[in-house]
Amino acid sequence: MMRRNRKKNRTAKWFLPAGMAAVVVAGLALLHVWLGFSCEALGRDIQALEKTQAMLEQRLQTGEAEWAFLRSPKNLEAALARMNIQMAFPLASEIVRLDNNDLRNQQKGWLAEGVSLARMDSMR
Repeated sequence: MMRRNRKKNRTAKWFLPAGMAAVVVAGLALLHVWLGFSCEALGRDIQALEKTQAMLEQRLQTGEAEWAFLRSPKNLEAALARMNIQMAFPLASEIVRLDNNDLRNQQKGWLAEGVSLARMDSMR
């Protein structure tokens, strides 16, 4: 009897695993390239957002400085004079202090015509 040819058998056994390994390696290579491109795109996006953030922070600082300048007492007085607005502190007789009992007395008509009260609990 003749012996079987074992060389044929060996080639068939390694061909399938080697092909699968090549497919896996090619897939991993494509994944690596795709991840590289994705990281570069994200880096460009982050850089653009950082530039926008820096610009907005600069605008915020400029606005805050302008607001601080405009609300200084000297500039407020100048603006009032420029607009010809006369302002003064109210006299003691013009100040009305209220508590919760005064709100109940409003219905009794002790306030002058056209004067209304603000509820303090709605302002909190």
